[in-house]
Amino acid sequence: MHFAHKVPVTFTDSQGRIDFPFGRCRILVDQRQMQLLVEVGTEKQADQAETILQERMLRLASRDRLLVTWHRERRGQA
Repeated sequence: MHFAHKVPVTFTDSQGRIDFPFGRCRILVDQRQMQLLVEVGTEKQADQAETILQERMLRLASRDRLLVTWHRERRGQA
């Protein structure tokens, strides 16, 4: 896993977890897609997570037709 030399990482064939200083990223993989579920505490951390993860994914998948879509969900709000 790309981030393992910098932060704690665990993974199997179908899922993984990256523990960044700014939050946790769960990775779920199936035949069609890879889903990243990122838990952070602030908007600034969400921006940081999106930037870091998108840059790395695009760099690692430079030969593939990669589509990255972000959806933000705010928890604890009515």
